[in-house]
Amino acid sequence: MNDEPELPPLGIFAELSPELRARLAAAGRFEVIASGHYVAVQGEAHHQLTFVLSGHLDVYVRNQADTIKVASVGPGETVGEMNLIDPQKASADVVVGHGPVRAFSITADDFAGLVREDSVAGYRVLMALSRELCRRLRSNSQTLLRQADRARTYFRDEDY
Repeated sequence: MNDEPELPPLGIFAELSPELRARLAAAGRFEVIASGHYVAVQGEAHHQLTFVLSGHLDVYVRNQADTIKVASVGPGETVGEMNLIDPQKASADVVVGHGPVRAFSITADDFAGLVREDSVAGYRVLMALSRELCRRLRSNSQTLLRQADRARTYFRDEDY
């Protein structure tokens, strides 16, 4: 009987072989993150990908005056994937909302080691990450277009 945690074939891992998911699982760590814990803090160093197995993470962006919830990340979704490709400071706060989150995390260094060790495996994971980033960019573009249409309609209908 195998008691090792496994990465399910969900989200960015959906098209990866069971063997590659097992190699990733061995390179990272599984954890339970308590409610209220910050996985990332906007403007601070962040060097890991977190894959949600169960529960939800809330994603917020903020400036001096406002804090806006921009996403809720659930099972099969990730945060921090951009920093595996382009290391920067976190672009948002990511916090466990209600109840604990079961997650898999892999640091940028551990991921880079996996890529160096097996370029084919690294390529497959990077392609999965790239598809996810493209999906998010397309979704954000559609959201921006809808917001622009609403703003245009609002200002057109206002009586000045």
